[in-house]
Amino acid sequence: MVCVLEMQIEAWWASRESHFLLLNATSLRSTQIRTLRTLATLAEALREGNPEPIVANSQELASIAAELHQMRDQINQRHQIEAPIYGYVWLSLKLAQQLEQLLCITLRRPMP
Repeated sequence: MVCVLEMQIEAWWASRESHFLLLNATSLRSTQIRTLRTLATLAEALREGNPEPIVANSQELASIAAELHQMRDQINQRHQIEAPIYGYVWLSLKLAQQLEQLLCITLRRPMP
């Protein structure tokens, strides 16, 4: 997950133009906020030994993944794919999948 985050940072700052496009993408910003909330909830649940808050966050994580799939499809349809933007969305999707796997391991339930 750390490697994915590092690659996201590189894609985020790849060029001035792509940075401003990513910065102004409201759905991407909401995805970033939800991802941060998921990480904070996971850390709190692990610290307290209580998986209950994670259960509530799994719905939010599914929403993040759905939103990222939709963004990726929209980028593909435009046929004007700028590598840093596509890369950032793809990496965000991979991070959401890794978080989902981590939540499943934490909750000790089978992965989807």
